[in-house]
Amino acid sequence: MVGEGGSTPGINKFDETDHAFWKIQIEDHLYGRKLHLSLLGAKPEKMSDEDWTLLDR
Repeated sequence: MVGEGGSTPGINKFDETDHAFWKIQIEDHLYGRKLHLSLLGAKPEKMSDEDWTLLDR
């Protein structure tokens, strides 16, 4: 869910001062929402090409 000002609760808006910390926050958010498969870089065998294209966009 997106909060006020277009931000996601618990994730600081990226302001170019601490990329490493921001990256960890984003990765944790993606894993929590089960959207992390595209981070792995390989399509799961059971996933259709259409679903993978949408997820990996």
